[in-house]
Amino acid sequence: MKTIRVVALAALLALSLGALITPVSADMAGPQPFMRFSDIRPGMTGIGQTTLDRLGMKSFQIKVIGVVDNPGELNDYILIRSSGDAISKAGGYAQGMSGSPIYIDGKLIGAFFGAFANSKSPDPIGFVRPIETMLKLSQMISRSSSGLQTSQLTLPPGLVKANSPLYAGGLSPRAFNWLKEGVPSRLLSQLTTLGLPEEAIAYPARESFRQQLAAGLEAQLNAKLYPLATMADQGVDAAGQQMSQLAAGRPVGLLFSNGDITLGFVCTTTYIDEKTDTLLTCGHQLLAQGKSQMLLAGAQILDTAQNSRISFVIPQVNRHQILGSILEDRFQGVGAALGRTPRTVGVTIRVKDQDTGKLHEFKSNFIPDENLLASLLFSGTLSAVDQSLDRIGPGTMRITYRLSGDGLPTDLKRSDIFASFSDIAVAGPLQAAQVVFILSHNEFAAPKFTQIELDMSVTRKVRALQVQSIKLDKRSYHPGDTINYTVNLQPFRGGKVRITGSLQLPQRLNSRRLVLHAFGGPRRTSASNNNRAPAPIFKSLSELVKVIEGLSTNDQLTVELLGLARSSASQPSNYTDVQHLKDWVLSGDQAVEVRIEPNQTQAQSSQQEQSSQPKKQQKSNCKQLFYC
Repeated sequence: MKTIRVVALAALLALSLGALITPVSADMAGPQPFMRFSDIRPGMTGIGQTTLDRLGMKSFQIKVIGVVDNPGELNDYILIRSSGDAISKAGGYAQGMSGSPIYIDGKLIGAFFGAFANSKSPDPIGFVRPIETMLKLSQMISRSSSGLQTSQLTLPPGLVKANSPLYAGGLSPRAFNWLKEGVPSRLLSQLTTLGLPEEAIAYPARESFRQQLAAGLEAQLNAKLYPLATMADQGVDAAGQQMSQLAAGRPVGLLFSNGDITLGFVCTTTYIDEKTDTLLTCGHQLLAQGKSQMLLAGAQILDTAQNSRISFVIPQVNRHQILGSILEDRFQGVGAALGRTPRTVGVTIRVKDQDTGKLHEFKSNFIPDENLLASLLFSGTLSAVDQSLDRIGPGTMRITYRLSGDGLPTDLKRSDIFASFSDIAVAGPLQAAQVVFILSHNEFAAPKFTQIELDMSVTRKVRALQVQSIKLDKRSYHPGDTINYTVNLQPFRGGKVRITGSLQLPQRLNSRRLVLHAFGGPRRTSASNNNRAPAPIFKSLSELVKVIEGLSTNDQLTVELLGLARSSASQPSNYTDVQHLKDWVLSGDQAVEVRIEPNQTQAQSSQQEQSSQPKKQQKSNCKQLFYC
């Protein structure tokens, strides 16, 4: 049996528009009394209002064909058939029409919110959300109450409710594709080599970050993601109206982010309550978050694209001016408080191309959603590097980032360097996003991020050093001696580099052979030794921040003594030498044996200990009685 799908008609977008947004009052839009759900009958006729192109708001005719009164309020809906030039030109209903107000005898009965997909009817069937249940969103916002108890929407048998498509703009092509479909597994494998060891990351959080990036936004939100180009601001539409006016029947943007990277839904305004300064839209949930914190922006519709499954609008939002906050995201619709500024995370990304000397800056505001922030940050940072370099290929990147938040004990500051022979743009943004994810999901306190700053400096040259050998200044040493060593490093296509250093042996040393081990970058899991400290157990967010700041970086050369007894290695840092070569990425490891000759006093003490021990009587091997 063929499956019929019901499509929620909101559109998610990321675009830019410079138009100023001018709210339109309810008086300008005319009086808006309501018709009760219980008073609606099949056969009643009325109109709907929506915006399908730049010519402005259009009306279409509707006829009620059914009133479905399910248990409770959230599952009630009205079935209508729609007709008229607007519906015909759009090829039926279009994604983005969700929230379009429906009137009977001049009274608002509810918001159009869904339709049958693949419908070829000239008067297609649509679903309308009764206005009563949507008005409770306005009450919840004005009273700052905890809201209604929500339940899953029940649709007729054989129907499946589907999310609306998503639109994203301001991203480079591959940043968009990876946000949509997920980051390739070959790149996610770099998570194990970014200087973030397992002991610094709770196991579920580490796996969740990898799974989130691998899944992509489509899988996370159960929706399709489409690209949309950024368009220039024209000020007014073809009808001479401000493009971003707020009024019932006109579009609005409901955003995850705005600025150079803009991502968010587009719905049609259902009702504006002047008394409470609230706006109702969509007629269905976006993410069903309940209490929400998205951005409300003005929008316009450029045109509507017909599609064999269901048409969709081509929207554009003002990416700079925010009109209010989305505070309620529930099954019956979305509610916003006008004139209220939402809390956002200011993100500033600066990329300097060392080869050209050009500096590029990108600024955006992200909503502080812990399940989306890291993914959006990775996509935005990757896109910034792609657009700044205008290439994909080898190079070296130094990245420095600062994370500020009202819930953080102090700003987190960290710097690291990466090199790649194929794609330099990935590893740095991946590490920064991973740190944001770890802090967002820590078990101690919400970080409440307020600002994220990333500075990246990139060159095409691959500045990589490989540890080739380590040499000692003597053939043997005594306890307490100083070991002077030389580490030979081979750069990629260059002359050898030599690094010298020293370590002092313990005064008391029973071992006769030790190992001097040199390695580049963070410690690899394969490098096991007796001196490695146990995995830390964090007791506070402050400890976690401190450990992340102190994690090994890719520019460091570590030389350590292995084989010390635990009593001698009570402080492993005393027998470890770390040097930072700030312009290089180091890798590889080598080791050399250190021979220990005991001091004279230690040798005599050892002989005395042996002589003081009673000699064990040797057992006779003779098996013949009296003849041995």
